[in-house]
Amino acid sequence: MTPSAPDLQALVAHPGANSLGWHDAAFPNRTLYLHAARPRRYTPHTPLLFVHHGVGRNGAAYRDYWLPLAEENDLLAVAIEFPEAGFPDYLRYHFGNMHNEDGTLNPREQWTYGIVPRLFDALRAAGVTQRERYGMFGHSAGGQFVHRTLSFGYRDRVAVAVAANAGTYAMPDLEVAWPFGLVRPRSRRTHWRKC
Repeated sequence: MTPSAPDLQALVAHPGANSLGWHDAAFPNRTLYLHAARPRRYTPHTPLLFVHHGVGRNGAAYRDYWLPLAEENDLLAVAIEFPEAGFPDYLRYHFGNMHNEDGTLNPREQWTYGIVPRLFDALRAAGVTQRERYGMFGHSAGGQFVHRTLSFGYRDRVAVAVAANAGTYAMPDLEVAWPFGLVRPRSRRTHWRKC
């Protein structure tokens, strides 16, 4: 059974900290938690920043860190929490669910990198934002998530991105194998071309 969609307006219900559970269409039975830092002067035109936590899966703590920064800079920061129960280990979170333990490539529609643009569309549909583009900030494992999101084709509406203190990087090198480079195995060449 697919959970009912929450009212995303709850993320901006009042200034300061707001949170709710949300389900992405590609992962309907896996709850993500959205933790928003809303400035007092928020409007739907306020710049939007998606914040990505590290391996601690502590989205609320990342949101709390951004509370004074969101207020000072008049931006809406939304920390997306990927609970370990639904997105276990590095393959499902910061390696984007691109492949399974045996190396089998998952369909692009199941890559977790697609969650951010879909969430952005949902926030626009709910009237939370009227922005055309958004920013991304990631620290540690979140830094890996952010830079791989951009590297593998989910960048069309990203205005700015910061990938801080990542433990590993997918370098823009077609001679180095994934996940540390962008080499494309022959069996996957057609799929990678879409990135």
